[in-house]
Amino acid sequence: GRLSESLTLVAERYERRERLRSKILSALAYPALVLFFSLAVLLVMFVFVLPKFHGIFARLKIPMPALTAKLFYVSGHLPLILSFLLACVSAAAGAIWGLRRVPGARLAIDRLRLKVPVVGALRAKAALARSLRSLGLLLKSGVPLLRSLELSAETSHNAAMARTLMELHDAASRGGGLAARARELALLQPVTATLIAAGEQTGKMDEMLLRAAEWHERALDEGIKRLTSVLEPLLIIAVGLAAAIVVAAIFLPILQAVRSLS
Repeated sequence: GRLSESLTLVAERYERRERLRSKILSALAYPALVLFFSLAVLLVMFVFVLPKFHGIFARLKIPMPALTAKLFYVSGHLPLILSFLLACVSAAAGAIWGLRRVPGARLAIDRLRLKVPVVGALRAKAALARSLRSLGLLLKSGVPLLRSLELSAETSHNAAMARTLMELHDAASRGGGLAARARELALLQPVTATLIAAGEQTGKMDEMLLRAAEWHERALDEGIKRLTSVLEPLLIIAVGLAAAIVVAAIFLPILQAVRSLS
């Protein structure tokens, strides 16, 4: 008798998820664009500019400093270096994909992904917000607590978060309080345990879980904004340093040749 209400809640959940995804993509669009054009400029310099100067210096027999020689070496072997890096990345991605199919290894990999500096904290907030919202919507739709925890764990898309939810499931099945167990689980964070305790005391667990999900969604949004505000100037500085190194590598032999002639 609550089908229409349940469908409305599911629709709201997907709308919130799409809005959050749009915010993330919008926030990362400018840094990604800067990174793309920076890499394109560096690629043009290594493929077209540096080989020409290498040929000129070789014909004039100008002695090259170590920095210039190393950059010319990278420019001359760029296809081989890029092929090697691509092979390494592909092998690592394939190994991770294969290991994630093994339950124990997947749990370890997902835990490691949540502990990566900066990005891991954002992943944890996103996984927590998604799982808490699913749990709150299931409870609000009339699904029993234990079954709601099972379903939320199955749809969490992260083995570490699924294990955390099943820890709550085991505590509830033994008749224990969720808040007490939540305080012992670091992934849930103290604010979640506090709101779960409030839900147990007031009998409005679904509302408290949804409120916790909203809190983590706001924290995720703020974290992404802070990350992009720091990432943009760092990218510009990195590109400027890379360009300065290339320019220095080109002009150092010229300056040395002029100094030797004078």
